[in-house]
Amino acid sequence: DFLDSTGLGALVGGLKRLREAGGSLALVISAPRILRIFQITGLTKVLAAQRSVEDAITAEPHWQHTAETQAGSVHEWCRQHDLS
Repeated sequence: DFLDSTGLGALVGGLKRLREAGGSLALVISAPRILRIFQITGLTKVLAAQRSVEDAITAEPHWQHTAETQAGSVHEWCRQHDLS
């Protein structure tokens, strides 16, 4: 519900460290006003933003495969991990 420049800076710094280590980051943003902050700052071009955890997992082939392998489907994996 709240995001300021400190939070944005932390996300950008974390993304840089993740990418240096070969990782990735997807954000789940369900609040329109928070999404608007990312759009205004141009960060939606750098950070993947999805509306749900299931959408974020499905958008990343590695995580989709992992979820489907472990639980049969992304939906079931999210349910098992209380992420629905």
